[in-house]
Amino acid sequence: MTVRVDVDRLPAEVVDALNRGDIVEFERDGELVASVRAEPKRISWREYWELRRNAPPLDDDFLNDVEEVRRMLNAPMTDPWES
Repeated sequence: MTVRVDVDRLPAEVVDALNRGDIVEFERDGELVASVRAEPKRISWREYWELRRNAPPLDDDFLNDVEEVRRMLNAPMTDPWES
């Protein structure tokens, strides 16, 4: 069974925590009985591309770091037991 509760009926502290993306835990006599988290915000592809188009360009240091990580991940694996 699912029970729906209007967020406006919850204490402000709980609403604020959910708005921040926190997990809210409910206890009874010191025992955890439930936890609630807000649903992640979803955006449309149009919103995504708008955000992407307006994002600042990546700097050279970041791009160099990404390339270094790619090199490390694509490097041949070595035997950790080999001496």
